Amino acid sequence: RQYDAARKARQGKRARGWAAVLYDDSAAPDAIDQLKDLHIEVLISPVHDQDVDGSGNPKKPHRHVLLMFPSPVPASTAKTIWDGINAVPEQDNHGNMRAVQNIQGYARYLVHMDDHEKHRYNEDDVTALGGASWHAVALSAEDETDRILIEIEQFVDEHEIRSYIRLLRYARTFRPDWLRTIRRNSHHIVSAIKAISWEIKEETYCDLDFWEVSAEEEQDDSDEAVI
Repeated sequence: RQYDAARKARQGKRARGWAAVLYDDSAAPDAIDQLKDLHIEVLISPVHDQDVDGSGNPKKPHRHVLLMFPSPVPASTAKTIWDGINAVPEQDNHGNMRAVQNIQGYARYLVHMDDHEKHRYNEDDVTALGGASWHAVALSAEDETDRILIEIEQFVDEHEIRSYIRLLRYARTFRPDWLRTIRRNSHHIVSAIKAISWEIKEETYCDLDFWEVSAEEEQDDSDEAVI
């Protein structure tokens, strides 16, 4: 029992994830360099300059910083880092430093991905240090695959790629991050390439503007019918 109590106490004081708020006007000038020198994974949100409080008043612009250690560390380790860059640690209701229990959830919070009542920030503006990737942390494996597939589909479409091997050559040289998704979804991608080749051959390609115009024309016809 004493061992279990001690173990639980240690677990309560240690965590892989720790977060804080950073204000540009009070942050250490070399805050980013200090975080880089840690050589651990760090995610920094875009500047939250559209946040409002419960009364609708604008909040002071700030950034959220998420530290992701390879193994659990005590709050004192994180506090040393926060003190060095003049960041304000996340705190619980008792004023104690609060560990991040759900790293994926906090990564999504960096851009208000699941807080639909709040301003949505662009995930491309997240700063990732120490080999971190916002997409890898915040998205599920399925979401990440879908994201990469959309990139590949757009590339194939925009550049009229008609050869699977040509796409592989491009990915090996310029987008190695695509390779695993291409190989695991080769049937889908080959089907897309064949469809584009058929459109080019038959000259039947239609872009989004066509569908938007068609939708507007249908709406106009519907309005005229009502009149």
